[in-house]
Amino acid sequence: MKKFLAGCLFMATVLTSLNAEEPNSPKFSGVVFGDYYNMAVHHDSSLSGSNGFWFRRIHFTYDHDINDDFSVRLRFEVASPGDFSKKSTTMNAFIKDAYLKYKISAFHEAYLGISASPTFGIIDKTQGYRFLEKSPLDLQRWASSRDCGLAFMGKLNQTGTLKYHFFFGNGEGEKTEIDEGKKVSLAVSAFPTECLILEAYVDWYDKTNVSDWYTYHAFAAWKTKTTTISLLGATQIRKNDGGGEYRMDLGSLFFSHFFSQNWGAVVRVDRMFDPNPDAQKIAYLSLDPIQKSTLVIAGIDYLPAKGIHFTPNVEMVFYDEKSPGNKDDKDIVPRFTFSYSFK
Repeated sequence: MKKFLAGCLFMATVLTSLNAEEPNSPKFSGVVFGDYYNMAVHHDSSLSGSNGFWFRRIHFTYDHDINDDFSVRLRFEVASPGDFSKKSTTMNAFIKDAYLKYKISAFHEAYLGISASPTFGIIDKTQGYRFLEKSPLDLQRWASSRDCGLAFMGKLNQTGTLKYHFFFGNGEGEKTEIDEGKKVSLAVSAFPTECLILEAYVDWYDKTNVSDWYTYHAFAAWKTKTTTISLLGATQIRKNDGGGEYRMDLGSLFFSHFFSQNWGAVVRVDRMFDPNPDAQKIAYLSLDPIQKSTLVIAGIDYLPAKGIHFTPNVEMVFYDEKSPGNKDDKDIVPRFTFSYSFK
């Protein structure tokens, strides 16, 4: 792992120094965030009391403009497994982005390779707290933040107040494709005023020999220099080859406010109106897969300098009753989250 990181850093440093004076010089940037966590209470008694430091993301990104039309990005990610397995003792490294971008016109761009999917890009960018927790659809494992394939992004009008992001990909995230199924997704976003953001999203994922997944979401946000309020509603329908169907609905409310240049607060509430069969696999948290749940995140954000966050917070999960009088313990996870970025 140390050799891998050192190699990435050395390569980017050399390339940057060699091209520092050229008009299209390469750019090297990074993002790091993690926590000191404490599983104070957990529905899985074997995890209660677990605590320690972990990195949830370490990004090293290399960007290079080949000419006015073509550019490339290569991004490596390293992170702690977050699966609570004693066998997983080392951080995992993989390629997060690897794409060629072509500027079709002043309004449209094409991406070939591994790039960001349309599912939660606007949500993460609007809220600005990805380091605190994944956005709801990402957290609940409904979709991946990346996919491998062909994507198109651009403006649908001259003013840029209406935009789109279309992706035709494998549907396997950063993993290698081994089946016939593919995923098609489309997000259309509108910016009718300086502060108002709206988005509608739909995708179809043909999971070969398993099922067809359909995901829909609607997102609305009001964002100013100091305050962000957003509301998300989403549905995923999983149809299996035998004719069966399972539907999940979720809703999420987000609020953040900066009291000053250095201090802010953030609150988020996610409601799962149906049990998520994949909830136990959620990294760094591991939720109950057979109960409806409500996730509450609350934290205080301190920025000592640009790009640096120290954010004490707590994640709390409240479960519905399995049956009258039979209710699981809630999950309470106090954390001290840190994040820093550099360019």
